[in-house]
Amino acid sequence: MPQANLDPLTDTHSKFFILNSTGIAQVCAFIIVLSGTILVVSGNDAHLLTDRSATSKIISDLLANEEYETALQIADSVKSSDPDNPFGVLLIATVLNSRAIDFEDGEDDIKLEQACNEVENLSLIYFTDKDSSLVYRFYMGTIEMYRMMVQVKRGSYFKAFKGIRRAGKLFDEAVKIDSTFWDAYYGSGVFTYYRSSRAGILRTLHLVSDDRMRGISYIQEAADKGTITALAAQNTLAWIAIEREDYEKSLAISSRLNRKYPDTRAFLWCKGNALRKMERWEEVIIVYNELLKSVQSEQRNNYFNQLGCLHSIAQANTGLENWAEVVENVNQAFALNLNSNVAKRKKADLNRLKKMKTEAIANLENN
Repeated sequence: MPQANLDPLTDTHSKFFILNSTGIAQVCAFIIVLSGTILVVSGNDAHLLTDRSATSKIISDLLANEEYETALQIADSVKSSDPDNPFGVLLIATVLNSRAIDFEDGEDDIKLEQACNEVENLSLIYFTDKDSSLVYRFYMGTIEMYRMMVQVKRGSYFKAFKGIRRAGKLFDEAVKIDSTFWDAYYGSGVFTYYRSSRAGILRTLHLVSDDRMRGISYIQEAADKGTITALAAQNTLAWIAIEREDYEKSLAISSRLNRKYPDTRAFLWCKGNALRKMERWEEVIIVYNELLKSVQSEQRNNYFNQLGCLHSIAQANTGLENWAEVVENVNQAFALNLNSNVAKRKKADLNRLKKMKTEAIANLENN
C-alpha cells in the first residue's frame, strides 16, 4: 500500500514555527488561556487575587464552548471594575490570543498587540516592587508569548525569537524567586525545550547545551502541580511527544483531553496529528471530519483550517487507496475561495494536494 505524505502541515495546529523551521507557536498560546484565577504564593502579591467566578467563566467559554464574544464581555467587565489593574487587560489579551489561534485569520492581531502593550504599561505602574514580584514576571512573560505568535504569523522570525527569549528569561527569574511557583515552570520549560530541540547541529557539536529533558521536566511539573497552566502543560507534552515520535503517548494525552473537552478543537488537532503519524487512516478521517464540521459551522472562516482538514483527509484516503475520495477531497480544497495570504501560507499543502490528485487519477485510470 502506498504511504501518504507525512510532511507536517504548514499551519500552527501542526505545531511550533520559529526561526525558519518548526518552532514554538500554539503551545505557548495556552499560557493563561486555561486559567481559573491568579493564585500566587507570594504574600507581597496577595492583593492581586481576582474573582474566581469571572475567570472560571472564561475557562468555560474559551475551552468548553469556544464562545469568544461572551468571554470578551466578561474580560471587559473585569477590566472596568479595576481599570488600573493589568489583570483585566491580560484576560482580554488571552481571549484575543486564543481566538486568533483558533481562526488563523489575523483579524485579532492588532487588537492583541494593543492589549499586550496596555498590559505592559499598566504593569510598569501597578507593580511597585517589580524586582520581587512573581506575578509581574508572569504577566510580562505571557504577553511576550502572545507577541511572539503574532510575529511568527507575519514571518518575522528574528523578532519572534527575541520575544521568546525575553519570555523565557522572565519565567526563569520567577522560578528562581520561588521554586514552588509551578505555573512559571511552564513558560520556562517551553523555552528551554525548544531552544535545545531547534539547535540542530549546534547541539550535536555541543555548541548549545542539550536541555530538552530539563525542559520536559519543567513542563511536567506545571502539568502535575500548576494552578493555571496544568491543562496547557498537558497539551504541550502531547505535542512534544509527537516531535519525539512517541505517538502512543501523544494520542493517550490528547484523547484524554478530548474526552474531557469534547467540543474543543484544540485537542482534536493534536489527536489528529498523532493518528496521522501512526497511519491509522480510518481514525484520521473521523477526527478531521469532526474538525471540518466544526470549522465550517463558524461564521468566521477564512478557509485556512478547512483546507488543513481536507488535506489531512486526502492524505488518509491516499493511504487507504480510496482514489475517488482523494479526487473529491482535492476538488473541495481547490474550490475554496482562499485569499492571497492564506494561499501563500498554505502553498505547501496546495502543492501536496495537486500531487495527491495526480496520483489518484493515475490509479483510477489504471484500474
